[in-house]
Amino acid sequence: MGSLFPFIGAIAVEMQRRQFARLIEVPAEIVGQDVGFHETGDGMKTYGPVIKLRYLADGMPPAGEGIIDSDMWTPGGPAADPSRDWPVGKRVTAWADPDHLERAWLVRQVSPLPYLIILFPVIFMAFGVMFLLFPGEEGKKAYEPGTPWAWRTFLIVWNLVGIASAVHYFSQPGAWQAGGIALFGIYLGIGFLPVVLQLRRALRKA
Repeated sequence: MGSLFPFIGAIAVEMQRRQFARLIEVPAEIVGQDVGFHETGDGMKTYGPVIKLRYLADGMPPAGEGIIDSDMWTPGGPAADPSRDWPVGKRVTAWADPDHLERAWLVRQVSPLPYLIILFPVIFMAFGVMFLLFPGEEGKKAYEPGTPWAWRTFLIVWNLVGIASAVHYFSQPGAWQAGGIALFGIYLGIGFLPVVLQLRRALRKA
């Protein structure tokens, strides 16, 4: 199970990356605001602000809907007050869905939530790898593997998954937000602190 959820999370983050990568950048003008249900692009319906747009580029439909991701619709967020943050007459950059040009994103900001699906179960996956490679000596308790490299194996798995996920996340548009920074800061801090302490101990012995 510890390996299954990171696999599911990896599929989710890759779908999110591909979704943003395929969007078309289009200049537009806001002509109205509304709040209601709208499609998010993955076949799901969500409730939140919808901004009415007039596209200012050739080859585009005369009107469209600007979607603000529901994850951002929080107090103080970019979608907290549509009438204030997205006033009528404002010129904006929209990112249109090439398969549905009438639908566009006004804030192209990657969500850290799919990465949480990857990172949260890693502790179980790392323990699984550790005990698979170093099952411990007969007669000892399960949490007392028979070699110092057992705990190091746990840290290697933990930190490799965290570093790979962080590189993937921060390469996406709008990644430098409080939620993502906090998620990876806490996760990598937990993984790096034991490594730093072990290196410090090794240097003292040397």
